[in-house]
Amino acid sequence: MGKSSRIIAVLVAIVALCGLVRGARRLEIEGNRAFGRQRLYREMSVKKRQLASSDSLGPALHRLASFYRRQGFIQARVEYVEEGSRDSSRIRIFIDEGPRYLIRSLNFIGNDSLPAKVLKRRLKSGPGRPYNPEGIAQDEFNLILAYADYGYIFAAVQNSIETSLDHTVSLTFVINQGRRARLGKLRVNGRSFVDSAYIQRSSGLFSGEFYSRSRMIAGEMNLISSGLFHDAKITTGAVSPDSQLLDLEISVSEKPRHRFEAGLGYGSGDAFRLTARWLNRNVSGWGQRLEFVGLTAVQLWRDIRLVRARAQVSYRDPWLFRKELPGQASLYYDDHRPPYTDYRLQTIGFDLDLIQRLGHGAYVDWRVSQQWLRLSPNWRDPGLPSDTIKYHGRRSLFSGWYLNRLDDQLSPRRGFSTQIDGEYTGGIFGGMNTFQRINCTWIGYYTLAKPRTTIACRLRGGIIGDWNKRNPVPYYERYFLGGPTTLRGYSNGQAGKLTENGWPPGGKKMLLVNLEARPVIYGRWAASLFLDVGMLSDNLLRKMSLSEACSSPGLGLRYFLPIGTGRLDFSAPSSGMGYLKNWKVIVAWGEVF
Repeated sequence: MGKSSRIIAVLVAIVALCGLVRGARRLEIEGNRAFGRQRLYREMSVKKRQLASSDSLGPALHRLASFYRRQGFIQARVEYVEEGSRDSSRIRIFIDEGPRYLIRSLNFIGNDSLPAKVLKRRLKSGPGRPYNPEGIAQDEFNLILAYADYGYIFAAVQNSIETSLDHTVSLTFVINQGRRARLGKLRVNGRSFVDSAYIQRSSGLFSGEFYSRSRMIAGEMNLISSGLFHDAKITTGAVSPDSQLLDLEISVSEKPRHRFEAGLGYGSGDAFRLTARWLNRNVSGWGQRLEFVGLTAVQLWRDIRLVRARAQVSYRDPWLFRKELPGQASLYYDDHRPPYTDYRLQTIGFDLDLIQRLGHGAYVDWRVSQQWLRLSPNWRDPGLPSDTIKYHGRRSLFSGWYLNRLDDQLSPRRGFSTQIDGEYTGGIFGGMNTFQRINCTWIGYYTLAKPRTTIACRLRGGIIGDWNKRNPVPYYERYFLGGPTTLRGYSNGQAGKLTENGWPPGGKKMLLVNLEARPVIYGRWAASLFLDVGMLSDNLLRKMSLSEACSSPGLGLRYFLPIGTGRLDFSAPSSGMGYLKNWKVIVAWGEVF
């Protein structure tokens, strides 16, 4: 016998010995007509047809019986017998399912204030569904919560059940609404700098209006999302059965007013970045924010040179004119030298923003901008100083519509978001440039249960030009593609045709499609298979051709954390995948789109 054969024999002996020590306990199920065995194994939380110990048998059978009752088999019985020797036993589970009871009708009595269709949305029981005695109590509690959302905090609910010979059930909920409560005094605790009126406005709760439990929960979330508080709790005080008023207490824990942050990072577009930020999150008690931000980016390879320098001061008021109308004023200086071009653009700008909320996750942004720009072509040439062209002014009007229905803003798995924005620069406003721009973006996520895979998609398009066809589009306003967030197989801005000097000309029309599949590998790890397709063109829409498109397939890894997603991508242009030198390696934090 060879060495490898002896090793195999020893391993087989060890496995056999372990089996004798533990004892094999086979599990068999009989009498199950409505559900398959694999489904019952899952409900028992038994992954294999063996039980490690007899202690787990009792809870497993209890879960199995509870499952049958939830499915309408209210008379189901589960028993078992154990057969065999000490070393090898068999557990036989006998199931007597009995008849299945279904709900024939669902009715309400005493619901004078709320229609039946509103109440039915709160229930798990319904016509055609299995009759579940264990779920009736939960349905009664859900009805009480529904009435509490409309101020009926003294509501009481009972149920009445009629069983027919055909094993159907008529379910009736008898409701006693009671009095409707209104909000009394609102008391604020724990504040130091934040104004009490701001806290009450942000909570959305006001004295004299009807009590609503769901609005209390929404008020807590509004206060926390304001960024001024570590925590916020809204609780009710004691209420007398003879009183109609219910006092509320809002308890908050404020964050420090001032905050300073500094960071050092690296990006494939801006190279090495140094950022600094100072913030006063509550200037005068109503959540006004005064913020100073600075950024410096430098490339260190080849020759050391500045890529971008930016400084900005902004003031934001979330309650403009004491209404829920956020507004912001920003003053900034930006010195940008894109690595994929040969120009330097210096901008001094002043923006006024007004944000109009349209509902949950939807808002419109209106912006007026005054900018002064200085363009220095061929700034790499030391013989051409950067101040050869003076600052010129231009004015713009911007409007954007946003809708966000993503389940998670950092690592989405389901939902979609949409953005449509338009810009009018120059023209009747005057200035050095005249053009109009429209951008549209749609992003969608969908997760498959089996296999657990997230499908992500982004569609993005844009067009820029002058409607009167009298003014050319400035080079620095054209669209460019390529880089870790657009076409990952290309360097920043290098997708598409290049000029004789090797610089990308950009395009006045842009179309971008990103498709990505992310199957989960293990735990927080997921793989990524993606395809990026983009097109830049100056042709008319009817003359655009797919021959102008560029694509870059690739693969990568994802690691999901509560604070975001880490990603590692490998991609190359589809026309150059056969050459290793064309492959790009991207290490980044955050979603691609």
